[in-house]
Amino acid sequence: MRAIDEIRFHLDTPEPVAINAEEYALEGWFFVAGNSQPGDGLVVVVDGTPLPVHTGVSRPDVARHVGEPGVANCGFIARFKAPVFDARVTLMAQTGDGALVLANMAVEPPARPATGERPLVSSYSEWIAIREPALFWPAN
Repeated sequence: MRAIDEIRFHLDTPEPVAINAEEYALEGWFFVAGNSQPGDGLVVVVDGTPLPVHTGVSRPDVARHVGEPGVANCGFIARFKAPVFDARVTLMAQTGDGALVLANMAVEPPARPATGERPLVSSYSEWIAIREPALFWPAN
């Protein structure tokens, strides 16, 4: 069994950030020190369902800090819909030796606009934050 100190990670924010009324994001970095195995990765558990996390994000700052050039792509981004049943989200490492809880965070539901109201936006980044979820989760 791998020692916990072989798993190195950091969250860029202490809890998931609400992107809009329907979606959250969680960002940071993760790697297994020494001997990473092909099955090593992350999942975020929302309402009891493990969801994949996008890994391989460039983080040369981390590689410089830890002195290991091989971990330059250790960044991750998790995007997920707001929890419905359980207001907690769990970030888990999945390694060749099993799963390990890295963080268990409370999620505050974001404010939702009244039905039929469209939020006003003042920039492209706000507009894309509202529109982009439809690219990942088509309307039912």
